[in-house]
Amino acid sequence: MSVVVASFELFVFRTTVQATSVYKIALSPSAWVNKEVVVEGNLTGPLVFIPENAPPWNYELSSNGTRIGVLWNRDDVFNSANVRVSGVVRQGRRAGGLLEPPPICYYIEAERIDVL
Repeated sequence: MSVVVASFELFVFRTTVQATSVYKIALSPSAWVNKEVVVEGNLTGPLVFIPENAPPWNYELSSNGTRIGVLWNRDDVFNSANVRVSGVVRQGRRAGGLLEPPPICYYIEAERIDVL
């Protein structure tokens, strides 16, 4: 009986991963915050930014003319590769000046990147 209950708990509390597109996330990014997604596109990076305007990501994923940032903190380098990114959509802020709050931005915190 305990095996059945444990299996049921794993099934009920497992998070749902949504396969989507960069375009769909860009249409309403705040609706995707903290959701696990799988997105395909062309990944470019690691990118270098000036510190005064640096975003919280180091790659960009593009598909059909739409882009979203991707944070990848591992040693693998993917530059101009067609990939599938699995991760969580996050809300962050670009580095900004002292006079006004930095703008809000959205990106995918990647947990896995697979070359297609």
